[in-house]
Amino acid sequence: MMSRFFLLIVFFSLSLVICKGQNLVPNPSFEDTVYCPTTLTLIDAAAGWSSGNAIGTSDYYNTCSPPGIAPPNTLFAFQYPFTGNAYAGIIPVNYQLAFPDYREYIVSQLISALQPGTKYFVSFYVNRGYGIQQHYILATNKFGVLFSTIAFGISNPAPENNFAHVYSDSIITDTLSWTQIKGSFIADSAYQYITIGNFFDNAHTDTLNFGDTIAYSSYYLIDNVCVSSDSLICYTNVGIDEVKNKEEIILFPNPFTNTINITAKETGLVEITLFDLTSRKVLIQSFKTSTVLNTEPLAKGLYIYEIRSKDRVIKKGKILKD
Repeated sequence: MMSRFFLLIVFFSLSLVICKGQNLVPNPSFEDTVYCPTTLTLIDAAAGWSSGNAIGTSDYYNTCSPPGIAPPNTLFAFQYPFTGNAYAGIIPVNYQLAFPDYREYIVSQLISALQPGTKYFVSFYVNRGYGIQQHYILATNKFGVLFSTIAFGISNPAPENNFAHVYSDSIITDTLSWTQIKGSFIADSAYQYITIGNFFDNAHTDTLNFGDTIAYSSYYLIDNVCVSSDSLICYTNVGIDEVKNKEEIILFPNPFTNTINITAKETGLVEITLFDLTSRKVLIQSFKTSTVLNTEPLAKGLYIYEIRSKDRVIKKGKILKD
């Protein structure tokens, strides 16, 4: 009897440790698929995720999908996933006259309910769409997370009551790199669901317009969602290869105008290739240790770069000509 009681105590203790060190979001980077999405509005193709909208639906992108839905070259942005092969996409704010207060959300049921009185750490990554689809170029703030005891959906849309448990008060403008939104809060209920989007009305939401005189909407990609009572679980995520490669390659400035400076730690010959958004090679240059690229002939816009040594890809990413 004593040994059985001892085993139960050990099992319970181990369960608490595992739970504490766990990301409570299922399918946090949208890798698990129910089916490959073939068009927009199919967030339910990502296992465990659904739309929290009254009208319209949120989007799901996966490399198994056809062009336009398969990263990195999607209908709203050119972006590699932060991790893995997939990400979600939503419209957090819209000022179009037909839908003056339009919002999109994504919803998931947590692996286990939050414990009231416990402090939780939350993080997710976003990247702004830059207007491949016309007029979807606004940048916005108030991007955040709301926890609830019920699931939001078409018949019960997420509220727009100027409250979120964690959100960004800064306008997120970056179209090149992923931006982490993070924060913490103490649970006051046994919340079972996480919803991501903008829960603030237009009067409490700020936007920036990047040049389109009739821009009416913003669009953002979402990846790597995390909720945990352990801050190390949610605050130490690392993206594609950017941190790992930072010391091997120094490339600046970004954005650039007529030159790009590159320094590499490789001792042998290194080659950089620039691609436009149609994957066409627009510049190739080999060098040892360092070089300065003449980019004056290039048109303004976004480019993909790949830097290779003889036997491996050292670094790849995006760079913008301003």
